[in-house]
Amino acid sequence: MAANVLPDQRVFLKRGDDRTEMMISQMNVLNLRRAFDVDPKEVWLKDDMDATGFFPDEKSGSFRGLTPWQTLLVGGQPVPVSDVAVLTTTSGAPVAVTPGPSRTVTLSGVSPGISASTSYSPNFRSVLAKKQPLTPTTQGAKVKVVKAIVEWGDNKPHFNKLQQIFIEVDESTATVEYLKQQMQNRWGETYTLVTADGLEIDSESAAQGLSFWKSPRRIIYAVLCSKLLSIHKQKKKSVQSFDESDDDDFEVTTKKRRIDDVMCKVERVGRDVNNLNGLVTEIVAVSKEMKVPFGLMKMMHTIFKCKICHCIPLCPPIIISKCCEVILGCESCVNKWYSNGQSQCCPSCGSERAYNETMILKGLDDFLMDIKAIIQTSEEQEEDDNHPPLPPPLQLQLCND
Repeated sequence: MAANVLPDQRVFLKRGDDRTEMMISQMNVLNLRRAFDVDPKEVWLKDDMDATGFFPDEKSGSFRGLTPWQTLLVGGQPVPVSDVAVLTTTSGAPVAVTPGPSRTVTLSGVSPGISASTSYSPNFRSVLAKKQPLTPTTQGAKVKVVKAIVEWGDNKPHFNKLQQIFIEVDESTATVEYLKQQMQNRWGETYTLVTADGLEIDSESAAQGLSFWKSPRRIIYAVLCSKLLSIHKQKKKSVQSFDESDDDDFEVTTKKRRIDDVMCKVERVGRDVNNLNGLVTEIVAVSKEMKVPFGLMKMMHTIFKCKICHCIPLCPPIIISKCCEVILGCESCVNKWYSNGQSQCCPSCGSERAYNETMILKGLDDFLMDIKAIIQTSEEQEEDDNHPPLPPPLQLQLCND
């Protein structure tokens, strides 16, 4: 009983413009001959990513070491055109196929119990028979042209197929102009021939003659010229607009970087203010009767103390200094300090030009009012602890005997 093959155990095969998928279990020289018309004696595979080569087993004709979803390039010479096509079976015995009304398969090197020759009806198309040519006529070929609407997405063309026709050509008429004229006579409009990659087929010498149009797996699409031109104009316009903007890219990028830096600083200050507001909410939520620890009280005295009038806490609005990065004091005190004309140094660190490095810190008015209430409550509780209330006086009662 054959083992079950997982649906994802397949590989991608490419040879020129031909594309196909094949299960790993079906990878052998005979199936590659059927798919790509390549000589089984010369066929080999190459990984499309790292160029690793894979060669078939001499006995079985299969390939080993393949991994699922691997993309492989099929190499080798095409099947030679001759009256007798010779293949090799999995047992290593050559098989000769003789075309004709009654085809004969001759096996050489078979066991004595097996007949060395057998016949079959021409109605049965053997997989070992030589592939029929594309042209049913002896002097020309029939080229299949698919009428479609092309749309571009993800840098790839997507064809919406509408109709297909077969145009008979010979060596003299196998040209792009002749096919365009036949399509115009058939559909009444001017069409352009494109490949499956969306590239237009030009009227050059390489695209003339039956040798070019006889490819059995090349799909030729017919697209309206007006539609194809509009797509090219849109692409060209987008590229031009991008090129024109390249001159100002450096200046715009520099300004944008500066604006982004300023916005980041503003957002950071906003987050700090929000954190302080959240801290105020938590402090206010604490019971008024709770005694503030001595360490926290000392820290609040140090941070929220005016460096000029020594008021704790400061009276908003407050002024901060960029030179020493601390809170200087109340706005009124700082203005008096710098308005007397005697000193322009920082009252905290003594730095010169400190007046130009000061700024108002907003958003802490409610916070300072709550801090003031907490400090006053804590000081009152401390005084009560240091001076406990006196006990009530003793009342003496005289007993009447």
